[in-house]
Amino acid sequence: MKRALSLFLLAIILTASGVGTAPKGVNPSRARAMARRGAILDLQKNLLRKYSRNHKGSISGFMKHVEILEGEWDGKTYTVKGQLKLSR
Repeated sequence: MKRALSLFLLAIILTASGVGTAPKGVNPSRARAMARRGAILDLQKNLLRKYSRNHKGSISGFMKHVEILEGEWDGKTYTVKGQLKLSR
């Protein structure tokens, strides 16, 4: 007799936002790219903080597979919203 094995994956989705601004005196097209890069780093930092609140102890390493859901540039500040899917 064969036994059936079912595996249920529980996915946890962390969401956060990040904000970045470019330094003054930079070419406008470069300013937007620099602000976006800063916003993504801020997003990753905020996701890591949320993760570490739920899991006691220290965390080291780097983040992969952060999904950017939306981004907005207002001429001075770039804001991104994103998520990280974790499975257990």
